[in-house]
Amino acid sequence: MTPQPVIVGWIDSTLLDSGGWVDADDIPGWLDPQAMRHESVGYLVGETDQAIALAGSRNTGDRLAGVMTIPKAAIVDGPTRLVAEGLEPPFEEPGGGKRPHKQPDAEGVP
Repeated sequence: MTPQPVIVGWIDSTLLDSGGWVDADDIPGWLDPQAMRHESVGYLVGETDQAIALAGSRNTGDRLAGVMTIPKAAIVDGPTRLVAEGLEPPFEEPGGGKRPHKQPDAEGVP
């Protein structure tokens, strides 16, 4: 699977305990779904029937950073591709080849 840049809207859990006492009158505001709604942008790097995995960064190989999973039950929008049809995603050469890439050495020189 070639990772595709996507945007996903999802609902998160909220910790109501702020580490101290909480006014009961404040709780209804925390139950508003809009207060729990998030949007994440990343590379779709995995998907099952139950969840997706997004990476915040990737290199030309199979190295990923900032990977998070989102349960599909929490997804309210998407995932929606962020690249127009017919355009190649980053690091892809026509025909599916990879661009050459050298990791920097200890001094930062590729």
